[in-house]
Amino acid sequence: MRCDLPASDGQVPDEGSLTAHEVNYRTLFEASADGILVADAESRKFIYANRSICDMLGFKREELAAMSIGDIHPQDSLARIVSEFDAQARGEMTLAEDIPCLRKDGTLVYADINSRAVDIDGRQCVVGFFRDITERKFLQGELTRAQKLESVGQLAAGIAHEINTPAQYVGDNISFLKDAFGDLMELLGAYGALLSSAKEGSIEEDLIRRAASLAERMDIDFVSEEIPRALEEAQDGIGRISKIVLAMKQFAHPGSEEKVPTDINEAVRTTVTVSSSEWKYVADIALDLDENLSQVECLPAELNQVLLNIIVNAAHAVEQVVGDGSNGKGKIKVSTRSAEDWAEIRICDTGTGMPANVKERIFDPFFTTKEVGRGTGQGLAIAHAVIVEKHGGTLTVDSEVGKGTLFTIRLPLVAQQKEGGSY
Repeated sequence: MRCDLPASDGQVPDEGSLTAHEVNYRTLFEASADGILVADAESRKFIYANRSICDMLGFKREELAAMSIGDIHPQDSLARIVSEFDAQARGEMTLAEDIPCLRKDGTLVYADINSRAVDIDGRQCVVGFFRDITERKFLQGELTRAQKLESVGQLAAGIAHEINTPAQYVGDNISFLKDAFGDLMELLGAYGALLSSAKEGSIEEDLIRRAASLAERMDIDFVSEEIPRALEEAQDGIGRISKIVLAMKQFAHPGSEEKVPTDINEAVRTTVTVSSSEWKYVADIALDLDENLSQVECLPAELNQVLLNIIVNAAHAVEQVVGDGSNGKGKIKVSTRSAEDWAEIRICDTGTGMPANVKERIFDPFFTTKEVGRGTGQGLAIAHAVIVEKHGGTLTVDSEVGKGTLFTIRLPLVAQQKEGGSY
């Protein structure tokens, strides 16, 4: 592609030196709401910047003329951006989304960048069209956080119940141990008196009768059997509480904005624990996790939210079939496996299933078949955006009315970094 642009030194030339055709081009470039940067393909230095990109990045035109792509992107994503730039210089046309850019004041803005190689007066260049998405990204983040808080709020009562149950029998066992300890100390006191009496060469009958009475009253055989059991149950209860609290902590953690290596199986276990109050009374849940599954570079907090949305939806679908579960429960199965270059998570339920017209709209924002107060229609829409747009993966659904639903999540084992493209 050949494109005649004004000024290879970053300065805007005198209109008198330009043809009418060139003036029109310059007017279009300057009037564009999108930022435009042109960089030399070999040196990666900027040779042209329009007004919009100057406003977006906070630099003057002459400042950008002395800079290169390494000056406007964070160091942690620069290697990928340079690699992508070089590919674009070879003639590839790309659209890179959600790219972090450094402003002059050190703050970050984000842009979708449509790039292509061009020839300017015999000079190989790469031109990038920057669309500022910073506000959109902020609003998306706020929406995701709001939906996460909504989910946690809906689970709060059930989580409190899940914690209260083991806490109650921990308390009951501690009360038993306290009483048993008091009785044992009293019995040990009686045995101590007997021992002292024996050392003096005479054992008083009253001491024998008192020790025997105390031993009979507290049922020493029963206490000897129950104390270890009470300690074991108390320890188990504390373990269950710790597990729930740890799962909530991991789930509620704000997480990183950068993809990090994540244990997918642990994410599944955490989410199953957090959501237990939603499914435990209506469904038995089975885990079939590939313990050899490699860690996946992803956004763990957002993946947890996706898993929660789908598991809770599965529980609600099963509940519509089995009611309160008193006459039998349904089933939810969560499995993980490697599939070539993908990590795959499958969530299958024996719920109501979906007709074709519902399945077609299941990922549409604000679409829901639930009664008012039980769903906003945002959960699966956000799940789809997180998996497809943020991770470069796929989220599909197979469903048959009366038989159930299967959601399949596929994530690339090697992260497709959005910030990996630029011009």
